[in-house]
Amino acid sequence: MEAFLASLADPWTVQWVVVPLVVFVARAGIVTIATLHTVYMAKDVLMPAVVLGFVYCFLWIALISALLESADNAVGFTAYAGGYALGTYLGMLLERSIALGQVHMRLEVAEEDFSPVSEALQRLGVSHTVSHTQLRRDASEDTPEYVLHGTVERKRLPGVLRALHQVSPTASCTIIGVMHTEPARPPLKY
Repeated sequence: MEAFLASLADPWTVQWVVVPLVVFVARAGIVTIATLHTVYMAKDVLMPAVVLGFVYCFLWIALISALLESADNAVGFTAYAGGYALGTYLGMLLERSIALGQVHMRLEVAEEDFSPVSEALQRLGVSHTVSHTQLRRDASEDTPEYVLHGTVERKRLPGVLRALHQVSPTASCTIIGVMHTEPARPPLKY
């Protein structure tokens, strides 16, 4: 163990192993924080966005300062880029697990699948609107179908999609991110 610790003090080991490893880990952490900062900003969640923005900026300045002192080390630059890539990946994984906010679902369902799909949405507690349409594939053929619109929390989306796929495997679903929703309000009286 003493030999290992002594080897870490060796200038060559510090320049070519320790510094690049620290840069890699630091950059991965910074980019992960930056990704979450961006998510909270996009979802208009104030305090986490402010705190993460401060931490991100502070750590970035500290890392760049340290990196510029050892600017002659190509391994350090490679570690910086690798940390950026890993941080992007980790940030996206965290964003998916947090699943902040809501999404709007637009379902296109064949006429014969409408009732089971609508009932499945009701069982899942997803309020939805329905419109009956005609799908035109070419000039000679109109196919009746239903279009259902509903909003669901992102955390619940995978379960909702699994349930819908079991009921209607051929349904087409478009998912759109929602910035903000407001509860229904009574109309204004003039």
